[in-house]
Amino acid sequence: MNLPRSIPSVALLCAIFAVPAFGISATGVSEASGTDVRPLVRIVDDFTLNPQPPPALAYEQFTFVSRSGYVSYQGSITASGGSPDGAVGRGIASPEERIAIRDLLTRGQIGLQRDCVEVTASRVGHREITWWGQNGRRNEFRYVFAPDLSSGLPACAPRVAEMLEDLDYLTGTIVVKGELLVTPPTP
Repeated sequence: MNLPRSIPSVALLCAIFAVPAFGISATGVSEASGTDVRPLVRIVDDFTLNPQPPPALAYEQFTFVSRSGYVSYQGSITASGGSPDGAVGRGIASPEERIAIRDLLTRGQIGLQRDCVEVTASRVGHREITWWGQNGRRNEFRYVFAPDLSSGLPACAPRVAEMLEDLDYLTGTIVVKGELLVTPPTP
């Protein structure tokens, strides 16, 4: 899947910074009753983005995807010296989006991944990814952002970065189509 890449959860971030009102609610979201909400994948982000020019942006995000495509998101972004801007949201993936999520996870070989590092000067921190497979199978790994390989971890494979970026974009899109509440940016 060739989706535009930028910073994580691009669809959510666009909504957070583009919405002038206190909160928005997109078209109705179905209740979770009768939906299989057993976990498929969970991503927990805790990193700082160092854009040029500054200020640095601290990200704390939590994304959950269930087996049936129920997606929930909560996150905050804090500019250096500022107060956090937050968002919470949820949505239910269409059948096509559920297939796309599973395809992304399969292509990225999520069940086989181990801790790794992406060498970058623009981010510092990590992402923790947990995946639940069939028959109780589970895999967890940390995707670390660091300026060098001094952590001793192997470099992350490009397909893993692509999988996570595409998954961020897809889940962000699902939430924006569902229900998203945001705190407006503070001056």
